[in-house]
Amino acid sequence: MRKRSIYIIILVSSVALLGTIAIEYFWIRKIMRYQQEQFTGSVNVALKTVSNRLYDMRQDSIELLFDKSSNGIISDTELELTHSLIQQEFSSLDISSNYAYGIYDSQTGKIYTQSKGAIVKKLKNSQFNIPLTCPRRSDRFYLTAYFPNRNAAIREHTLTWLIFAAVFIIILIGTFSIAIILLFKQKKLSAMKTDFVNNLTHEFKTPISTISLASEMLLNGGHNGDKPRIKRYAKIIFDENARLQSQVERVLQIAVLDKGDFKLKKKPVDIHEILETVIQSFNIIVQRREGKILSCLEANQTSILADRVHLLNIFSNLFDNANKYSPEKPVLRVSTKNQSNGILITIGDRGIGISDENQHHVFKNLYRVPTGDLHDVKGFGMGLYYVKRVVEAHGGTIKLKSELGKGSRFKIYLPFDQEEQHSNEQKHEKANTPG
Repeated sequence: MRKRSIYIIILVSSVALLGTIAIEYFWIRKIMRYQQEQFTGSVNVALKTVSNRLYDMRQDSIELLFDKSSNGIISDTELELTHSLIQQEFSSLDISSNYAYGIYDSQTGKIYTQSKGAIVKKLKNSQFNIPLTCPRRSDRFYLTAYFPNRNAAIREHTLTWLIFAAVFIIILIGTFSIAIILLFKQKKLSAMKTDFVNNLTHEFKTPISTISLASEMLLNGGHNGDKPRIKRYAKIIFDENARLQSQVERVLQIAVLDKGDFKLKKKPVDIHEILETVIQSFNIIVQRREGKILSCLEANQTSILADRVHLLNIFSNLFDNANKYSPEKPVLRVSTKNQSNGILITIGDRGIGISDENQHHVFKNLYRVPTGDLHDVKGFGMGLYYVKRVVEAHGGTIKLKSELGKGSRFKIYLPFDQEEQHSNEQKHEKANTPG
């Protein structure tokens, strides 16, 4: 997928996501407005019902409520009756929020209420007021109510919707972010696989061409029974075939690692013997470039339980990288020393080095460090991935320390026989356990 297509998909998806969030926000606002209107209507209905019941009681009572004296003073009994009626109506309409109520005398400006403090002033300006019409004094008294936590009450009614909306928005944003990350990872993986196929084709093309040419020379009979020439062509075919087989084996090893069928054939091996074998093999290659290999094998205990073939492969990979990424006259260093319960192998070079950014990726499968102008460096990007997996399969660790222009240094720690070590630790714990 092209980069432009990816950005178009991201743009369209982002617009769709923002549109969904905007729609959810619109509907939540609409629900809250509806709740406000419903709350206002319920309160007005409750107050009107109380007013009507009080009016009916006044008509049936011998002593008229709210009009017992000429100055229109309201008694505590009347306030308690009003309070009881308001509680009944609010409860029946499911109005459970905190409230204050009062009876407002429009002539005197006085509020008769059981509430105290600043709320008394707010009752005069409340939007919830219903006239308590008297036969002789029209609209003198008003029943008024005030809700200090009105907005909180409305939010409480819409809390469930808010929670669901927030959860869905978080899920949408999360899945969208994950999808974008996976899309870029997939693009990067696709580029890495394309690079791998190109490198694989290049690596196979050279030996195949060489084998083809040598075979053609033998078939043409131009050697006229020259046995040395026949032997030379046969050796070329043999060497190039071995090279092809080695490349195929590397690819198959990585396939086995990824599949999870990776099994080690552990036997007692000598680390120094393996390192000396690798050093001997690479000495010729390095000396051709006027380089050298410096060794300082100081470990006293060098026998560990490991798979010899895989150890040869990982050390060969590290030596090969050190040689390939050293521009001229490579200087390779290898050292060993014993650490607690294991051996530490250090392999370093004075090559081009690896940047901090790339150091986090070098152990990933198919990853190749950008080499700038060194376009002739060959490889599949599987070597260090294989090294790390093999080291970890042996119960060890590998660390990289590198600086651009100054070289790289790999430190590999391999433990001794882990099973025997674990058994000795258990025996030691039992011996020290009080009987």
